Amino acid sequence: MHEACAKGRAIQCVEVRDAGVLHGVSARRLREAQEGRRFTKTERHGKWLLARTGDAAPTR
Repeated sequence: MHEACAKGRAIQCVEVRDAGVLHGVSARRLREAQEGRRFTKTERHGKWLLARTGDAAPTR
């Protein structure tokens, strides 16, 4: 379902509600690295839904 709705769309805002789940990256660094990028595909790993990202969205 996520892939059908999000594939190709740009990430406009990253909000970290629980920084305890982040390993090896700060909330700020994650936000800076992901905002503007596009969703490419999703996959499952156990209970986790992974949303892969690709290139940045074109700027207007």
